[in-house]
Amino acid sequence: MPTPEQLIGWQREWSDAWDRNDPDAIAARFADDCVLRDYGVPEPIIGPEQARSHAAEYFEQSPGQAFKEIAIAASGDRVFQEFVASGDVTGADGELHHFECRGATVAQFDDSGKRTATWTCWDVLGFLRQLGAIPDEMNSTLGHA
Repeated sequence: MPTPEQLIGWQREWSDAWDRNDPDAIAARFADDCVLRDYGVPEPIIGPEQARSHAAEYFEQSPGQAFKEIAIAASGDRVFQEFVASGDVTGADGELHHFECRGATVAQFDDSGKRTATWTCWDVLGFLRQLGAIPDEMNSTLGHA
């Protein structure tokens, strides 16, 4: 079983690949049957090819996005990471918007450092508010003053 230090190192390599906008490095950490469940994406992402495609599409929509680690811990064969992603993306209004979005990932690894499963949740509501997809007058209704 991987050590906590190995797990954290493998997760940080993944995070660094997101920060560098490197779809190939992201895909390289995926086992062939790895399932990524990103709760901001409608369908699971399965295997390295879908991971590469998903990351490339993300970087195309938000070139130059950045990734910052907030906290990280590991136990068993899993690592837990809280992060902030930021960048610029075109909003519902057709304008370019800067965003900062908090999220968290749980990743499960095999002994070779390949991801076997990943779960990612992020602040979709906050992201949509920053893009202008949710009107400001709804903020108090939604509990976001």
